[in-house]
Amino acid sequence: MPDRMTRNAMAPARRAGWMAALVALLLLASGAHAELHKCQDASGRVTYTDQACPSTSTSTATPAARAPKRVEVAPPPQTDLSGLPKDAQGRPILSRSGDATIVLEPRGAPGPTNVLAACSSMVTRCYKPGERELDDCFASAPRCASARPWEDPAYKPCCPEACWRQYDAQRKAGATPQRALDKALFGGGSPAQSCLPPG
Repeated sequence: MPDRMTRNAMAPARRAGWMAALVALLLLASGAHAELHKCQDASGRVTYTDQACPSTSTSTATPAARAPKRVEVAPPPQTDLSGLPKDAQGRPILSRSGDATIVLEPRGAPGPTNVLAACSSMVTRCYKPGERELDDCFASAPRCASARPWEDPAYKPCCPEACWRQYDAQRKAGATPQRALDKALFGGGSPAQSCLPPG
């Protein structure tokens, strides 16, 4: 472990690293530059610039994020259960095997999970690589009128504003569209990190 003197000597280098990362994020977020260059000099020091790297550095060009374009986002399809057989209580029968029957239980009002599922369905069904990107679809999806849309008696499928903000922040931080969507809606495997955490 470094002694106190060594740690103090390393502090300016750490601050410079944080500053370089902050500048890079600001440049990416602004979208005003056509290209961002990551330059690494012979000593391994990394800098970010909107101009070509000096000839003594290695360069990696990073395309700037583009603003999403408006696209048409269709609501999730309605499932027609009218053609399914019904059990004695009138519930649609989804499957039968021997004496076992799987039926669809009627549910009450939607909850947060239903809102996230509808948002995810609209965004991913809209996505067509090269034509309609996830950024375009998520930005164009209808926004919920409130932070708790499942409590709205006139609820229609929508994407909560908090989910869009979380997705957008993930993208600006460099996440791929797929990763940003997973992190925003589903917490990237940690539901408590979702834009609509359970409970």
